[in-house]
Amino acid sequence: DAAVTKMLDKFSTEVYFSAPGLVPMIIVRNFQLTMKNGISAYSPPAIATMGFIIAGLFGDYETAEMLGEVALEMFDRMDTQVSESRTRTLSYFLTFHWRRPMLSISGPLQSTYRIGMAAGDVESAIFALQSFFELSFYCGERVDVLEQRASSGSKIMKDMQKKNSNDMMDMYQQTMLNLQGVSEHTITLSGENFDEATVLVTTGQAKDKNELFLESITLGAKLMLACVFSDYQSGADIAMRHIDVVIKQFLGSCRLYLWGSIGGICCYAAASRPSSKRQKYLKTARKCRKMIKQWSSSGNPNCRHMPEILDAEDQWCRGKTNKAIATYHSAIELSK
Repeated sequence: DAAVTKMLDKFSTEVYFSAPGLVPMIIVRNFQLTMKNGISAYSPPAIATMGFIIAGLFGDYETAEMLGEVALEMFDRMDTQVSESRTRTLSYFLTFHWRRPMLSISGPLQSTYRIGMAAGDVESAIFALQSFFELSFYCGERVDVLEQRASSGSKIMKDMQKKNSNDMMDMYQQTMLNLQGVSEHTITLSGENFDEATVLVTTGQAKDKNELFLESITLGAKLMLACVFSDYQSGADIAMRHIDVVIKQFLGSCRLYLWGSIGGICCYAAASRPSSKRQKYLKTARKCRKMIKQWSSSGNPNCRHMPEILDAEDQWCRGKTNKAIATYHSAIELSK
């Protein structure tokens, strides 16, 4: 039974990328085995993943947080760390952010990489390293520091011959170079180590799970860059075309904050200018706004100011200038 739990745990990761709709069924079965047969070395990630699913699918963030805490506490009763790195990343990166400030959860992820490597769980260690990088960016770490971290991470992945993870870190590094203005591009991610053309190419051939995942992460980076460099139409086009797929692919992930907030801002900004796609932009913008409001109303501390920003953008689009200005001031106060 422990072997089955281990197999289902590994299988759930594979299915998460290739057929995310099947993940809940696999996780529930793994959780049932843990409840029936007792704790094994792979019970903690099963319980942590159940929390992640409950948060992402059902919006029960309190129960999800409790399951993540239970999963982590199990290691106090076990003499193995074989699945600790995976459990910590599932809990901190995919679950706890719904109820805790990101600044409080980025620190524990920093040590999770070392725990995974020490236990020989290389895949989970890499997942933790990438998750820590993203959380550090969301928490406001300096761009030059992040660029150096991405460069170091890329070298680690290359030494371990992990091509997909190496590509991911190279993409992160190129994003930071664009933000620093040391690249000849603003939105296009193309440089010495990474070229988006090899990731976003549409040849008609089916892409594997890792290619699809890198594609979505790259599109998220381009969306953010479009907003930073005021190319709102490009950002709006990315959000409009891809947000439905991304919501399913990043189920429960804090990456959704980026798509919801920045996607909404870009779409509202694009809709405020003459365009044949104005109504489509507004439709996507209001979908983002609705999504963000649902998270904020649940008590999420990481997006409590975002609904006000999108409300202000919506008011601006409807010509309510004074009301929009007042709402922006409200958003500023909420972000403090």
